[in-house]
Amino acid sequence: KRLPKKLLIVGGAGKLGSSIISCFKKIPNYWSIYNIDLEKNPVADHNFLFDCSETQIPELHKDISEKVFGGNKEKFDCIFCTAGKKNYGSFKDKEIFEKLEEMKKHNTLPALLTSHLAKNYIANDGLTIFTGCLNVFKQIEGAKVTYNMAKTSVHAIGLNTSAEIPDSTSITILPDLFPDKSNYEDFPRKDKGSFVPHASVAELLHMWSIGETKPENGSLVGLTYESGLLKTELLQLKIISRTRNQKYETCKPLGLSPGPLWPPCLRRPPQPHHLPGGNKYFHPQAA
Repeated sequence: KRLPKKLLIVGGAGKLGSSIISCFKKIPNYWSIYNIDLEKNPVADHNFLFDCSETQIPELHKDISEKVFGGNKEKFDCIFCTAGKKNYGSFKDKEIFEKLEEMKKHNTLPALLTSHLAKNYIANDGLTIFTGCLNVFKQIEGAKVTYNMAKTSVHAIGLNTSAEIPDSTSITILPDLFPDKSNYEDFPRKDKGSFVPHASVAELLHMWSIGETKPENGSLVGLTYESGLLKTELLQLKIISRTRNQKYETCKPLGLSPGPLWPPCLRRPPQPHHLPGGNKYFHPQAA
């Protein structure tokens, strides 16, 4: 297959996006990475400065067509959405509508942009990733309604994308808490060793991007961290089956056993990966 592969990441200047870009760039000349964000990521091959709250879609399409593909019909191997921001608001807050608009801008709209771009630019066997939230999926807290509404819409966008683009794979990851100052303050009793490292998520997505243990299209995958290991939990799988003239879709909640979805480094002794031709590149546990 052609090299380098192409990764488009929405939110590549943030902590998770930056970790993903750094992880993918460990393989020289294997990935060309394009970042869409309000700020540049210096490691990315090209940055598109874009505000999801403004109507710049035609200009963005023009830039992608000219600067990424040069007018040819190539497509992205992967499109990831890692954009997000947290600002809790309750029904009692006088600023609830302002807080909801802020959460939509930083969480919902980037996911919607990702789905729009995937519909236009993802390869038939490509991988689209959305970033949800495990706590929002499993718990209902009225004091966090604005954030919960925004993240729940991200989960819905991911599921709808899997139905809209069935020839590729769309997965929504739902990480537990990331290790940052605001989460430490909001959850002071939580064991700091259980916060999910950004680098571990980046390594997992890299393995999925090359086909290793990749979940099915429409999966919602919870990510937790325990005893120094990243664990995956298949929360829901949207099964899409087709006949000649019809498409049937059902959502099936699955069991809690993460078995087949665990990354290889969690299920067997460390194994080096190899590029075509036998050239060794990085092992996930070495990052």
